[in-house]
Amino acid sequence: MLLLFPAKLHAQSFLDSISGFVRHGSRSPDFSLGGNNGVLMGRRVPTLGVRLGVDFAGRFRVGAGYMGLRFLGLGDGLNTGNPYDIVLPGSSSKLNLWYVCLYAEYLFQKTTHWEFSFLTQLGAGKVYYLITDAGITHKGPGGNLVLYEPTIKAEYNVFPWLGAGTDMGFRFALYKPTVISQKLSSPMYSFHIDIHWFQVAKALFPKNNWVKKL
Repeated sequence: MLLLFPAKLHAQSFLDSISGFVRHGSRSPDFSLGGNNGVLMGRRVPTLGVRLGVDFAGRFRVGAGYMGLRFLGLGDGLNTGNPYDIVLPGSSSKLNLWYVCLYAEYLFQKTTHWEFSFLTQLGAGKVYYLITDAGITHKGPGGNLVLYEPTIKAEYNVFPWLGAGTDMGFRFALYKPTVISQKLSSPMYSFHIDIHWFQVAKALFPKNNWVKKL
């Protein structure tokens, strides 16, 4: 039982820190445009999207977003698993996935140039096949989808408005329709250049009262 006390104290300190950022910290918009790479059928598959939320004191961010999987060709003659919708040779099928998500990001280490954070997303959306046969595309079988995505992020800021970083995480498919045979759970990673647009605005318009509040 004694071993539980340090963990409880650490968790309480963590929650107290977040509560302090939310109640007493400065607030500014949080916006990010980008995505990550997953692995599907042994191939790299990029997921792209946008997130918009609130940044509390530069240490805690929360908001919502929209993410989508780029179309992935699954080859000719794919049997989608639906006996009434078997793709014939010469036709093609692509997997389409989109979801809306809630996210929270906590910066657990921040220096003049470095930022290390933990990002978690919980999303719900749709996944389905798009089938093209004889030049006609129609929506094939699919259904609802629930995903959970925890990620560790590291970023180095060369300037307050420009940085580069990497993300490492995992996508857990908590629920997907049985007709989708592809395994959607997979590791995730990305390497990116980050432009902090609100910092750009501050550099370009330092005397603007609205910009000063960002």
